[in-house]
Amino acid sequence: MSNVYSRENFISMSALEKLGGDFAALGFLWVLREILGGKSEGIVDLKVLASSLSIGMGEVYNFIGHLEDSFVISTNAEPEGRRIKILMGPETKEASGFSQDCADFLTDYLRKHGIIPGKSSHEQDDNAILRKTALNLGDNFALLKGFYSTVKSTLNDRREFTYSLNDNNIILNNTNRITGFANGLNILGFFSSYVYKKSPHRIITAQVAAVPEAHRFISGGWLEEWAYCRAVSAINEPYSYLRNLNATLPENEVFEFDILICKGGKIFWIEAKTARYSAYIPKYSRIAGLLGLTANNVILVSPDAPSREIQQGITCCNLECFPEVIASCM
Repeated sequence: MSNVYSRENFISMSALEKLGGDFAALGFLWVLREILGGKSEGIVDLKVLASSLSIGMGEVYNFIGHLEDSFVISTNAEPEGRRIKILMGPETKEASGFSQDCADFLTDYLRKHGIIPGKSSHEQDDNAILRKTALNLGDNFALLKGFYSTVKSTLNDRREFTYSLNDNNIILNNTNRITGFANGLNILGFFSSYVYKKSPHRIITAQVAAVPEAHRFISGGWLEEWAYCRAVSAINEPYSYLRNLNATLPENEVFEFDILICKGGKIFWIEAKTARYSAYIPKYSRIAGLLGLTANNVILVSPDAPSREIQQGITCCNLECFPEVIASCM
């Protein structure tokens, strides 16, 4: 893509010019979409774009911050420019490819292997803000890990905490990512109090709310939501899925599957653990044996896991490598 953005070549720019140069955040998104040429992701030279729009870099960063806070885009700084990813698109597609045949095959498969399926929970699928917040954390975990760990450490006693964005020499764009994630938690009602003071120091002060949904999401539900979204993004044909499936294993053992997906007559089992993933491997290996599944069909994703490693018939991987791993398995 050329790093020359001309008003003559982009309808969005010429149209916004007629508005007297009043570039709102959604107008800026319109420009980004046209520059990306319909793609959901690409490199944009922000300095060239600011010059083309006759606005300052401060305004550009302000628009990007608003769009990130609203979970419309995510960005990463790269040597060639800023990588922009439009989140409102195929990256976060819903279960539009649902197949009843796959659903029947999935439940029949479980029964044939001596496992009695119970209730499956899907209530989180309808919460767009929750999904965007989970995607923000999973896609940018290396950056958000410090703030997330601080929030998670207060879950039991729900003490008020402060988090300084100055301590880590965080650049402006990364500040927007962190505050965007924090703002998402606040919109979801997961904070009972939340204040962000930009000056004289960039400090977040907050307290986790005493609601089960907050504890469930922060303690690990976000990772399951993220893994589900990234797995679905790798599917290009009819499929079915079960999440948080309570099931009865042989000898009346109760177990909950995080994510089960059926695609093209194949079963995929995905478990998401935020910590101590290796402690679960022996049990998952035993259950995978009951299901007759191999390492190509059973994936354990965790921030602490290696890039990709097979342990006792289970494929273990970290968040950075999970999209590539699940795509290769599918």
